[in-house]
Order: sequence, then structure tokens, then C-alpha cells
Amino acid sequence: MNKTRCTFRNLLLIAVVLMCSAPTHAIEAESKPKWEVGLAGGELYSPHYPASNESRARSIVVPFGIYRGDFLKVGDGSFIKGVFLDEDNIEFDFSFNGAFNADSSDNEARTGMPDLDYLLEFGPSVTVKLREDNKSRFELGLPLRVVVSTDLSRFEHQGYVFNPQFRYQRPRVFGSKTRIVSSLGFTFTTDELQEYFYSVDPAYTTISRAQYDAKGGYLGANLVLALSYPVTRDLRFFWGSRLDWYKGAQNENSPLFTDNTTLSFSFGFTWRLAQSDDRVMSKAIR
Repeated sequence: MNKTRCTFRNLLLIAVVLMCSAPTHAIEAESKPKWEVGLAGGELYSPHYPASNESRARSIVVPFGIYRGDFLKVGDGSFIKGVFLDEDNIEFDFSFNGAFNADSSDNEARTGMPDLDYLLEFGPSVTVKLREDNKSRFELGLPLRVVVSTDLSRFEHQGYVFNPQFRYQRPRVFGSKTRIVSSLGFTFTTDELQEYFYSVDPAYTTISRAQYDAKGGYLGANLVLALSYPVTRDLRFFWGSRLDWYKGAQNENSPLFTDNTTLSFSFGFTWRLAQSDDRVMSKAIR
């Protein structure tokens, strides 16, 4: 892999670490610095692509930044988003997400096939608050995003993703300083993204890999659990896991569909080095 692709991987991992470890907010509004900068590091272990039976680990330490603007929010429990509507029970925003690439030479099922490029996602999202009290929050997220793949020299449209998810968050577990965020989500995509993962063109067929034409529809479900604990005012440890299951998925008969269940996990730290004197009122995470 060349230097440019390695650099871009590092940038994507910054986003992953921030999403996993950015400090979650208390359920009640509280004063927070308008911006923060520091270092984030950790280990991420995840499958090469959805329903792959092969995984890989990545380790890194990188700088991070958080910005809590009235409209633009960066690294504060999300990749980056612009908030268009923020009422007591509903929020409408425009957000971004991403996923790592995968080298086919490192994956037995995809050997000899084109590599999977980095994926970028962006689009609108509606969040509906279902229940909230002074101890926890329960909400429904309804993001719809367009998907684009890139190897940094070209960009290709890969369809759309709809990922409804129920999210639960609690700032103090059993009275401790440990914070918990969990979610249950379901993923549906159009033809293009399913074809990107699971189609096998005639040129890439082998004795063990038959031709296959993937179709859009249900991709799978996932359960996420993340915990974080402040060691000091500026240092926080985090741990997260994600269980995906694909039984009943639209393309489970593809030769590239090699596992009904996959597990991802991450652990690491965030260390705040500087923050603004300006303060803003910040609500529960979205």
C-alpha cells in the first residue's frame, strides 16, 4: 500500500476513534468547551467487509479535535454533522460516516478480485427521542446516506444505505463514572452496494467461486455496546464492541458471504491537551 493510502487510512481511523471515544454528555444540558484538541489512540479489530469470515487489527495514536458550534459539530459523538433542526423531541441533521478499505490479496474469498476501496457516506438523518429522564435516554435514529467508494484517484457512486437504529445512553452506570452507549440497528441498501460487496463477475469465477449477481435489500443487523471511564479530568479510557449478524440477508448465497456472525471491538484512550475558554451548553449525544 502506498504512502497516500496509508495517510488516508490514518485520517479515517481518527474518525473511528472519535466516534468511539468522544466524551458522551450527561442527559441534562451542561457547559462544555466550544473546542477541544488532544491525542486519541487505540486498537481496532474488525472484519474486512460485512459477512466476511476474516478480520484484521489496526493500532494508532493520532491528534483529534472537537468543535461544538451552533450548526456545525465535529467529533462530539459523531463523525461530523450540520444540525438543521434541534427540538426537544426531534432532531434533523446532515451527517457523514466512513469505512476502511480491504485488500483482496489478504482475503481468501476475494483472492484475485479487485480491492474494496474506502467508503464515504453522507446524507440526512432524523433522531426521535422516545424516552428521557434524569438517568438515561432512549431514541430512534433514521439515517439515510449516499455511499461513495474511493481509492483517492477516483470516486464511484455505490448506492444508498438506510440504517434505522434504537439507541440507549446512560451517563452513570450503577452510580459510577462509567458511561454507556448501546444501539440495535438494521441495515438496508440498494443494489449498488450489495453488488460491490457480493457480486462475482464471470472474469473472477473459480472452481470454488461461482458467478453471482447480488441484489439490494436487507444487509444485516448489529448490536453495539460502548463504555468509557474518566481516569482524570482530561484522560478517558474507552472500550467498544459490535456484533453483526447476517442470517436472512438478501445475498447470503453469495460465495463472498462467508460468515453469518462477525465481531468487532476497540479499546483505547483520549487525552485532552487544550480547550477553549468559551463555553457552550451541550445536550445528550446524538
